[in-house]
Amino acid sequence: MSIGYGWGANEPGGNTQYANRGLYNYQPRYTTATTANNNQLVGNYVHDVMQQMTDGGCIYTLSWNPGAVISDNYCLRTNGYFGVYFDEGSKYYTVRNNVLSSTGTWLTANYWGGENMGNFTVTGNWSSNGSTNVTNGDRGNVVSGNVTVSNGQWPSGAQSVMAAAGPQGGSSSPSPPPSGGTNAIKGVGSGRCLDVTGASQTNGAQAQIYDCNGAANQQWTSTSASELRVYGNKCLDVNGGSTANGATVIIWDCNGQNNQKWRFNSDGTLTAVGANKCLDVPNNATANGTKLAIWDCNGGSNQRWTRT
Repeated sequence: MSIGYGWGANEPGGNTQYANRGLYNYQPRYTTATTANNNQLVGNYVHDVMQQMTDGGCIYTLSWNPGAVISDNYCLRTNGYFGVYFDEGSKYYTVRNNVLSSTGTWLTANYWGGENMGNFTVTGNWSSNGSTNVTNGDRGNVVSGNVTVSNGQWPSGAQSVMAAAGPQGGSSSPSPPPSGGTNAIKGVGSGRCLDVTGASQTNGAQAQIYDCNGAANQQWTSTSASELRVYGNKCLDVNGGSTANGATVIIWDCNGQNNQKWRFNSDGTLTAVGANKCLDVPNNATANGTKLAIWDCNGGSNQRWTRT
């Protein structure tokens, strides 16, 4: 997502770097600001960006933007590139209460030639990569209360942002779908869908997370018997009826046993009834092909799911 324009050329008095480049031979050197202001970027889910090309990020800004607020956004996976990227001329942005997971540098400012940059207020954000060149007190910046999270152990505040970001299906409440409803089931922490590996219809094929694509191996029907059916006759199954942490989750011919019964909970978790444990993405992984298991319920984002 990008905000702003002008690369710092349109601020009052202009920018000496652009004077040196000859830009003002072709456009005015303004005496008053000719930039955006008061833009609000709030509550967005931005994922899998910067998969090609470089010099970008999940949220990208240019030029002054007095009153601009970037808040409550969830950024997931930038292929090693930036989370929030203040490019040339950026100034007067407030960045608060965002979650940035699996990014490169979570917050960066391109200060090259940027004598008019700064006055960033950056507070109360969570990131999995703590590196940044935006520091408190430099250039009028206020930077405080930002938390680096390791091993995917997102605090409850971050989890709330993750769950609420992006389009909501008419309600933020993850109430169970009616029996007979067919949905994709998306992991809150990974942004990927519950999927049968390789679109296999063979008993024992493992459940995994994978990019949501609407294919038949990602369409799950909730039945009155508390089953999650795929392909019409296969059920999501805890392998061997195990109740142990780490037990694998597979598909199997529907047979009515407790290891094929699942319960959607109000917090978004999905409980394996026979084991009384939650469907879990091991180690908070977000990669395609991560195989699923059951684990003691802990409310983590790797155990929370939404129907789409």
